Amino acid sequence: MKISISRRSFVILLILFIITLVFLSLSLFAGFLLNRDSREITFPSSNVDYAKWQLPEGAITRLGKGTINDIKFSPNGTQFAVATTIGVWLYDAKTGKEISLLNGHRVNVLNVAFYGDGKILLGANRRATIWQWNTTTGELLSTIHDIGKRKNLYSSVFSTNGKRLAGVEARHESNVSLMTIGDLESDPNTTFIELDSEAKISSVIALSSDGRLFATAKFEEDGKQIQVWNADTGELVNSFAGDARIIKGLAFSPDGMMLASGDSDETIMLFNIDSNESSVLSKGIYSSSFKLTFSLDGELIASGDDDGNVRILKVYDNDNKLRRLMSQSTFKLKQSGHRGQVTALVFSPDSETLISGSEDGTIRGWNVTSRRQMFVKSGHSVEIDGLAELTDTNNLISMHSLAKQLFSWNMNSGEHQSGTYFFNKNPKAISTNGMTLVIEEWFPFLDDKYILWNIPDRRKQTTLKGHNYVMSSYPQFVFSSNGKIVASADFSNENVKRSVFQTVFFRPKSARLTHTLSGHTDKVNAMVFSPNGKMLASSGYDKRLCLWNIESGENIFSQSGHSVI
Repeated sequence: MKISISRRSFVILLILFIITLVFLSLSLFAGFLLNRDSREITFPSSNVDYAKWQLPEGAITRLGKGTINDIKFSPNGTQFAVATTIGVWLYDAKTGKEISLLNGHRVNVLNVAFYGDGKILLGANRRATIWQWNTTTGELLSTIHDIGKRKNLYSSVFSTNGKRLAGVEARHESNVSLMTIGDLESDPNTTFIELDSEAKISSVIALSSDGRLFATAKFEEDGKQIQVWNADTGELVNSFAGDARIIKGLAFSPDGMMLASGDSDETIMLFNIDSNESSVLSKGIYSSSFKLTFSLDGELIASGDDDGNVRILKVYDNDNKLRRLMSQSTFKLKQSGHRGQVTALVFSPDSETLISGSEDGTIRGWNVTSRRQMFVKSGHSVEIDGLAELTDTNNLISMHSLAKQLFSWNMNSGEHQSGTYFFNKNPKAISTNGMTLVIEEWFPFLDDKYILWNIPDRRKQTTLKGHNYVMSSYPQFVFSSNGKIVASADFSNENVKRSVFQTVFFRPKSARLTHTLSGHTDKVNAMVFSPNGKMLASSGYDKRLCLWNIESGENIFSQSGHSVI
């Protein structure tokens, strides 16, 4: 019996077959990404007892060195300084060995600069308070508080010689604050420049090496977003059109003749400030952040993005002309590279070494010629969102939601031992015994995107069901002290409900929803279990404090009138 199929039916069947293949391929690809849970890295031990330096009275050890904000080389290239959220660290430039944690208050230092011959180091915060340290002794010499207008800066940057600090005002999004530092004995001279009252500028700012010019970027994605200004007069020097995307990074060449820009398309452009000549050096896909820096000889540009990639590009070709996209020379530093956003980049004075810092907590030294990694120093972790104690090993585990990572620390030495980096997953809460995480799956189309993750086995344990989480929800989670119960507060509903999920040791296929506790009329901002795990306290933006019985789900009492901070 002969079966005939019409051309129309054949086309329909073919289309259905192709759609099925595409769907299966996407499913397999999504499954691969979902199963690519994490990567664990062990860090080399240090022979320096840096965790004991500058401890407050009564403290045994320090966990971490603070988040990396800025890195600068000393003029002679033997040391580099790292500005962090707990102060300034000095490192040996060849070995990466910790030299000192500079004396003074453990403050958030955004920027640093070596002043003059390098015997003085300057640091600044968001309020434009400037500290002066002796780099030999580590002694805090003085603190300069500007006596003029109180500042609140989005971002700031020192000139290379340390004689000028420029910052974007947070309260006035078209203003730039400039502090000129003289002989270090006199108060700095401060000026405020209003750039464009009708156009908001971004937090991206660059200052030329001598402090003569500064560059800013508008939020617009077309037109001439990049502007160069005279820092002495406040006059506009030139304007440039980027690559029609939001500018994420700016950097002047050492001679102040060129300006490099990086945008959210990972496009790196180079502009000649006097001639208006421009060149596209590199194109990528997407980046929410971008760091750029020139080598001191002006021959190279280094870039770092939010995926941890570090690249080096040559500025000129063999005929000493600006390179173009099709003839670019670039290489990516891959060997044991960063696992998180690059937050700082700097070349050594001889242009032979590149130092990079990242949200993954590491500082890495690279040999520019060989493209090899010289050293890696760990411990500069970002904000801690949860801690767990492993009593059998005397270790602590810290959870860092922003950087999607867990770190392991030795409680006696304060040494950073290992790190676990998550792919497509964001840790939200950790049990106090260090056994379980609540993790948010990265893919937005998942109906049940919150899971329990077993830390020792490094795998998914079960799925939390019961809430109808949506894209706009930002639930918080808290574990009981024994790790058997986790409570969640869903912020997406108008009448906020908190749900308690019961988990047991035999790991069921899905965590059983035991109670839905209704009582708050606004978002819940805090929850905590009692030490015995039988009660849960909660507070919300409705100014109510509630106490719940975990076994019955009953409200023990509610009290109104509390302040919300």
